[in-house]
Amino acid sequence: MENTFFTDASGKPFMPVGLQAHNSSTGTGLIKKALRAVAAFGGNCLEAPVYWYCVEPEMDRYDMALVKGIIDETRTAGLHLILLWFGTSKNGHPNYVPEYIKRQPGPIGWRWGRIKPRFLLCPCTAGKHWNGIKRPL
Repeated sequence: MENTFFTDASGKPFMPVGLQAHNSSTGTGLIKKALRAVAAFGGNCLEAPVYWYCVEPEMDRYDMALVKGIIDETRTAGLHLILLWFGTSKNGHPNYVPEYIKRQPGPIGWRWGRIKPRFLLCPCTAGKHWNGIKRPL
């Protein structure tokens, strides 16, 4: 059975064999270490995170320098790259969300839970009620 899920830039089938970089490595020296590790293990691919708060630091203002940097480093190493989108939370905390989202109340941003405010990033919860208290689903 031919692999048609992953293809390279020329459209040829490609089987990714590699490593995943540490969650907080993109934009640091750890990426170079991860690239060396992929090569040392005979891999052809690196999975690396991209963080929403870096890509969109302010609403509707995008900075793709982090993405361009990891693409350039991976190309220089002669490897393929799979980007992992770190867009919302890690371990229940909104680590990767831009500050403008964290500070805004309403359907996207902080919502009240039973005991304390909690962060839910879901516009589908807007307008939902439970016992007269506006709550997420």
